[in-house]
Amino acid sequence: MRAAVATLVLVCSGVIGVVTLTASCGRSPDGAPVGGGPPPTSAAHDPGIDLYERRTAGDPRDHLSPATLASLYLRRGEELRDATAFEPAEKAARTSLARKPDHAAAKVLLARALAGQGKLPEAGVLLRNVLSDAPRDVRALEASFDLAIARGDEPSAVAMSDRLLAINEEPGTLSRLAQMAARRGDVNRAVTLFRRASDEAADLGGLPGEIAEYRRRAGLALLAAGRAGEASVELEAALATNPSDADAVAARAKIRSGGER
Repeated sequence: MRAAVATLVLVCSGVIGVVTLTASCGRSPDGAPVGGGPPPTSAAHDPGIDLYERRTAGDPRDHLSPATLASLYLRRGEELRDATAFEPAEKAARTSLARKPDHAAAKVLLARALAGQGKLPEAGVLLRNVLSDAPRDVRALEASFDLAIARGDEPSAVAMSDRLLAINEEPGTLSRLAQMAARRGDVNRAVTLFRRASDEAADLGGLPGEIAEYRRRAGLALLAAGRAGEASVELEAALATNPSDADAVAARAKIRSGGER
């Protein structure tokens, strides 16, 4: 499914690459990553958004198109890191839920859109409701982890990462375990997990931006630990996969300028 979604985005958006919500990236209604590459400057410049705007407007019974639209807007908001850019994602997710109120994926998308605007309590309520009905919903667990990190609530983040690990060892799970290791100062474990996440994403046919994100995160963890030489290797690997990764470009420039040794 991941490879199929990648093909869809390449055809519709004309771009390659994630989010992350971290992290992520936005996700389609079936949970696969959607989007990536250089952030579009407006909806008019993103054929994927244009396509799903038309589909959403064209069929008032279609709840999947607005959910996919929300994931595309989420990707853009996360890349631009602009709270106002998450507003269209919220609108699209609410449209999906108005058409199918029990659509769990849309609830998670809405929670991510709200979190992107700093509405953390409201996002938390939504995610708790999803997990109450479906305790093993990976998308909700991932979003809850990210929300806990945003709040600085490490115990909750640990709990969510443990729950994710009990379900799978997919790239998103490995990345979140790596984040926890980095926060605790275990850089070697963090780098190992980020590399595993990158390799797993590649094996699963992930988008270049997703694959590169994990190597970039490994590089940033090494850079923060003062290991610039090793960091450079990771950053170059990230940029070889996704040359448009702005954080990797900036970190590499810092190393080259002698800002980190």
